Amino acid sequence: MISLDWKDRIEIDTIDFVERKLPKNDYDIDIIYNAYPERIDGKIPKEIISFTAKIIASKISKNIDKYMEFYKYLWDKKGENGRIIAVYIVAKGITKKKPVFIDFTKEILFSADNIHDTSLVLDKIVYPILKKDYSHNIDKIFEWLKDGKEPVKLGIAKLLIKLCKSNSEMMISLFKKFESSWLYADADMIK
Repeated sequence: MISLDWKDRIEIDTIDFVERKLPKNDYDIDIIYNAYPERIDGKIPKEIISFTAKIIASKISKNIDKYMEFYKYLWDKKGENGRIIAVYIVAKGITKKKPVFIDFTKEILFSADNIHDTSLVLDKIVYPILKKDYSHNIDKIFEWLKDGKEPVKLGIAKLLIKLCKSNSEMMISLFKKFESSWLYADADMIK
């Protein structure tokens, strides 16, 4: 749990970052949370990273599609913390400007080279969308399933299993969609 003093300080620093640095394309976000003294295994706690992401998302929500380069920078250059922040903001943005953010989601998903990053994107961005509006989004997911590399295919398979567990009625329609792809499955799909 973050103390009230640190919440206030992080909020002030984050607002300053959004108002002064972000418009100037200064994306050095570490300055916000590096001062936080408590570490878990030498790393900043995820709670601090999520809190920072939440403030950024709320402050840029009106122009959330304006900062796509910032999200790309976070994903590519700022390691695990940057990816968590980017995913949180994109998850908020996809509800407001879906066409813009669905393409960006595909881009970061396909650039992920391990199952951890793939699962982060699928669980935090894609799963809420599928759960909310399954019928309009499932075709896009199957398209990604066909085009993706092994971590993407494995992550999507796990996501679909999770979706079926949360709503068993989807299982029949998913099975029918999978049925045709099983006939022409490649090695990754069979795995």
